[in-house]
Amino acid sequence: MNIRATFDDSTTPKHATKPTLPADAPSSAARNLALAYKIEDLIERGLIADFTAAARVLQVSQPRVTHLMALRLLCPEIQQAILLGELEFADKELRQLARIADWSTQRAAVAARSATPTPRRSRRSLAPRGS
Repeated sequence: MNIRATFDDSTTPKHATKPTLPADAPSSAARNLALAYKIEDLIERGLIADFTAAARVLQVSQPRVTHLMALRLLCPEIQQAILLGELEFADKELRQLARIADWSTQRAAVAARSATPTPRRSRRSLAPRGS
C-alpha cells in the first residue's frame, strides 16, 4: 500500500499570533467569571465530577481552576460590575479581593481603589531591588 501526501505549510506562520479581540469584547476578568459559573453548572449537573476533572477538560492546571472558582466569592455587585465592563481588574487583584470574606470590606476595597488613581510603574521600577 502506498500513501502519498503533500502538505503546504506556507499559509501557516511558524509563530502564529493571538487573534485580536474586538474593542467591545468582554474583559478577561468577565470571561473568567463566566467560565467559573459554567464550571459550577457542569459540576452541579453531574457532567464533570470536580475541579480536577474540570482542569483536565479545560487543559489547565487544577490550581488555575481553583483561581477561577474563587471569583464566585466576590460580592454580587462587584461580579455584576465586572460582567458589565464597569470595573477592570487584573487577575491577581481579583484573587486578592476574593480572599476577603466580608462583602462590605470587598466593596470598600473596590471604592478605595477606584478613588485613588493607580500610578503606572516605569520599566526602571520593575527592576529587582538592589540592582
